[in-house]
Amino acid sequence: MPYVLSLVLLGLGLLLLLFLVIRMFAALRRFRAMQRRVVEDLDDRSGLLKARMAGVRVALAERRHGSV
Repeated sequence: MPYVLSLVLLGLGLLLLLFLVIRMFAALRRFRAMQRRVVEDLDDRSGLLKARMAGVRVALAERRHGSV
């Protein structure tokens, strides 16, 4: 009889462990998706900043050559 109780507790413990592992992987999947979105947003913003800087350089070069 004590073995039955031990097996039941072991089974419950394994079920709880399985439940927690599944939740952890779901949270990890959401975190990775959010991380990808943040990286894409930063890439977009840095690209826009580079384009603006290039535009400023072109405007300054035109202004220098136009005033000479």
